[in-house]
Amino acid sequence: MPLLLHVVLPLYSLTAAVLVWSVFVRNGGLDTINQAIEHGRYPEGEAGATRFTGLGAVDDALMSLVAFNLPVLNAGFDVGRLFMAQFVAGVSVVVFILSVEGRRGRRSSLVFMAWGLASQLATSAIVLPLYLLVHTRRGRKAKGRGSVSPHAALCALPSHLLGYGVPAAMMFDPLDQGPHAKSLWALMFALCPLTIALCTRAVRALLPRASTTKAGYNALQMGYGIVGAVAAAFHVMTVVKAIAQPASLLAGLLSLELYPDMLRDKILTFLKLDYLITFAALLTWAYSEVRDIYRGRPLLLLGMFAVGTVVVGPGATAAVACLVREAGLNRGNVKSG
Repeated sequence: MPLLLHVVLPLYSLTAAVLVWSVFVRNGGLDTINQAIEHGRYPEGEAGATRFTGLGAVDDALMSLVAFNLPVLNAGFDVGRLFMAQFVAGVSVVVFILSVEGRRGRRSSLVFMAWGLASQLATSAIVLPLYLLVHTRRGRKAKGRGSVSPHAALCALPSHLLGYGVPAAMMFDPLDQGPHAKSLWALMFALCPLTIALCTRAVRALLPRASTTKAGYNALQMGYGIVGAVAAAFHVMTVVKAIAQPASLLAGLLSLELYPDMLRDKILTFLKLDYLITFAALLTWAYSEVRDIYRGRPLLLLGMFAVGTVVVGPGATAAVACLVREAGLNRGNVKSG
């Protein structure tokens, strides 16, 4: 299976480059955003903050991150908001897994932040398979593959909830704070690897150090369980709502129009392709990891992954797989003192 990963994962990245970005460029989505930002505004009449640092080039770059998210968050775009909600919940699992893997061994937190920001800028469908490829090659050579310090494990979930969960929820504007605040939350979400890193520093200073491997292990398992449960809840909610409104929501979620007229539909197509390839890569890696630890019955394991993806969604399935993997990595190592 590791040999197969070395072939499949780069293919995912290549497919993403061809499908995700090339389609978005050819259908004019990228050009529409760039033209609007050149004129100091957001596309399709969206409103929000346009100055963040006072540096023109930096502000334009930050505006482009916000401009990509605002159209699908628009209150009048029911299909976009529904898809975005379950997309954000699912990707939460990806981000949590990457932050945990970034804490293994003696890796610097800058590694997670660098890969995470690259994923946000170039899309996770391109960057994640490459990260998993590099991580797999290094992880299986390292002696301390399963090592996450107890204190780092204890800080993982609170940092994730503050740095990712809060901006992700608030950019939907549940408190009706207005377009300016909404755009700032959308920017924080786009820069979530940075916000998670900052929150991690604060949480590490506030939380007492976990002195046992068991405390750290339990914290990680709780983290996988919570992000997985949230992803499952939003997956089920999306399915139920779509079935209840087949003519609008279900059709909109299942369709994949490559060259629509409106920018929001172009972004939605981009996100759908990004979502499919990202989770194909993550589940391929997770399957390989679980099978590597728990030998035997590969077809049964594959069937469990398939059923889980349909019933509770790919995000929750990946979270459960990592929970099981963590248990395998820590067999015999979990001590209470």
